[in-house]
Amino acid sequence: MFWNGTLSEGSVTLVDRNIEIVKTLADRGILSSISSKNDFEPVRQVLAAAGIWDYFIFPHISWNPKGGSIASILERANLRPENVLFIDDNSVNIEEVRFRFPTMMVAYPWDVLPVLLELKQTVGKDDRAHSRLKQYKQLEKKISDQSQTSLSNEDFLRQCDIKVRFEFDVDQHADRIIELINRSNQLNFTKVRIETSEAVAEFKRKLRRHDIFSAAIFARDRYGNHGLVGFYMQRKTERVNKLLHYVWSCRMMNAGLEQY
Repeated sequence: MFWNGTLSEGSVTLVDRNIEIVKTLADRGILSSISSKNDFEPVRQVLAAAGIWDYFIFPHISWNPKGGSIASILERANLRPENVLFIDDNSVNIEEVRFRFPTMMVAYPWDVLPVLLELKQTVGKDDRAHSRLKQYKQLEKKISDQSQTSLSNEDFLRQCDIKVRFEFDVDQHADRIIELINRSNQLNFTKVRIETSEAVAEFKRKLRRHDIFSAAIFARDRYGNHGLVGFYMQRKTERVNKLLHYVWSCRMMNAGLEQY
């Protein structure tokens, strides 16, 4: 999709429009990855020369079946298949992924690339600072470092020097919190989604009630600032003590923060 020609034969021509699509998606906070049947280093060199290698998270470039590569990407990035679009020009790969991940969106490049940036699923939000991409690159580096150490998970996390901060004036973070609640799955322990305008309005009203206690949770470690990674909302009166929302970003999977 990023070049015309055969890489193994050493002569390829870059497809500038597709390169710009990757950059535009990153500007909207939408992440890209690679599952490619090729030798790793030649692909890296071509994409680095095009200035987009660092736009991809958890790239898998090998001669292994793509189903396994995609499973690894999903696991490492803590993504749900239904939130992923797989694009490939080979019908065998398309059918393999469709069979293995029934809820994943799949498409051929000639069908979707001309209209990709106009789809409602790719509207995203303004992230020209690439904060989301940077956070996932931090996660990528952390996972890579951990795979090369003999430390236990707990000892490695202690070495990461994780620090959390609770912010109780959460109104200014309401939109980001709603996004977190709706996007997170495995670490959304209450699973109460906020998907309609009425639900959004009700959520924001609750933030101002005297019987509601809530906090936005921020984290950082030696890999960088992870931003807003968690949220809780609790209703507490003399007769009621109920947890309404308790959610963490999937980027914090295996960090143990939700249990701390």
